Amino acid sequence: MRLRYIPIALCVCLFVFPRVLVADDYYIQWADTIDNGGWDGAFGVAVDNANNIIVVGCSFIGGNNDYFIVKYDSNGTVLWQDTLDNGAEDFAECVAVDNANNIIVTGYCSIGGDYDYFTVKYDSNGTILWQDTLDNNGLYDIARGVAVDNANNIIVTGYCDIGGDCVYFTVKYDSNGTIIWADTLDSGPLDSAFGVAIDNVNNIIVTGYTSTGVNNDYFTVKYDSNGTIIWQDTIDNHQFDQAYGVAVDNANNIIVTGCSGEPFSDYDYLTVKYAPNGTIIWQDTLDNNDRDDVAYSVAVGNANNIYMTGYSLELSGDYDYFTVEYDSNGIILWQDTLDNGDDDIAHAIAVDNAHNIIVAGKSYIEGNFDYFTVKYAPIPGILEDECSDLLSNNPIFYDIYPNPFSDKAQIKYQIPSTKSQTNSNFQTSLKIYNAAGRLVRQYDDEAMRLSNHVIWDGSDAHGRVVPCGIYFIKLEGNEHNLIKKVILLK
Repeated sequence: MRLRYIPIALCVCLFVFPRVLVADDYYIQWADTIDNGGWDGAFGVAVDNANNIIVVGCSFIGGNNDYFIVKYDSNGTVLWQDTLDNGAEDFAECVAVDNANNIIVTGYCSIGGDYDYFTVKYDSNGTILWQDTLDNNGLYDIARGVAVDNANNIIVTGYCDIGGDCVYFTVKYDSNGTIIWADTLDSGPLDSAFGVAIDNVNNIIVTGYTSTGVNNDYFTVKYDSNGTIIWQDTIDNHQFDQAYGVAVDNANNIIVTGCSGEPFSDYDYLTVKYAPNGTIIWQDTLDNNDRDDVAYSVAVGNANNIYMTGYSLELSGDYDYFTVEYDSNGIILWQDTLDNGDDDIAHAIAVDNAHNIIVAGKSYIEGNFDYFTVKYAPIPGILEDECSDLLSNNPIFYDIYPNPFSDKAQIKYQIPSTKSQTNSNFQTSLKIYNAAGRLVRQYDDEAMRLSNHVIWDGSDAHGRVVPCGIYFIKLEGNEHNLIKKVILLK
């Protein structure tokens, strides 16, 4: 089932310059839930050169878990899907796309009681080109991350058991599936690699965490293309620090994200940006609501903005998708919490060439987890000359219900008086703009005094029905101003 135009977060203008667009914001262009009849969970997402979207994970089918791969076009239409059974249990964890739009999926499978790396290369039409099962002679080999370099070589990372220790295990394949080199890295009793990224000169960055049995610390290592370690770094922010995702920007800076927390306390997003030489440029801890927040994945856009996703434990006790955009300096530009079911856990994020954000994970609906994939698209900005400075720290309140709406929306408002005003002399108005920033409807002070709400029926000032889409509602009250967005369905 596809869900379109789900309610999204508050939009506030942050900057005031002549004819400049406001800060980034996004709406949900489409969302899709896939239920294969049992437990289904998406763990990886990638975008190809044509902005098609590939989502991978596993589905419980016929008594076992199998790889389940689905390819969408940019509009959310399924182009093809494939279920792959290589053993008793198969768990796809991540996906990457090469320069020819071939798709590489990796994870692990159970064969003979052990878990082994299991990597598969598809062409763009879903035909398997090759597959490889890799046993490093341990009880378990768990692949968690995959990336492709400029020469279409493939790097897979994860962890394996060697002599009772858990160590990083990274493998480089050529495009035909031949192993070029492999490396195991032991930093402590328990080392678990989860993410891998490649910079512009084909250096390889692997991240995860190392544990002494008491503390877990971020552990990031940078290799050259031949597998020689250039540098490595450990970050101890709290007692439990676990890195899960890594990405590289256009300047070869490295962004690592995961979570950080203390025992019997809440986890928060912890994001670190390194220079290419391993020097920390900045780091940020993000707490969404004083409860657990865990980031699993990070991506970088063309403008070097940083996008991450994971989950946030809400006050209701449910887990929701929690997606954040930073600029390159670590300033938060946008964030969104998304509730689609009882529990929603995002595991992967990608950004396409058009600045759209794709998030994939799982949503608990009617007794089972299902694939849940969401595509966010940027909202065109409102022009400054139609949206002057909005003082978001002022005590304005208003609400829109329902949102989205298809018939009528009730816009409730309350603007308190200031010390220099009384309720009888403040001036207020409510203006409705389309996504291009053009005024389509206005309610002035006289009409708004009659009640604490107005009803908008989706028409302009001349009574003409406006097209469906995103609209901005600006509430003005003397120096108090605020904007929210509403979605009109037809």
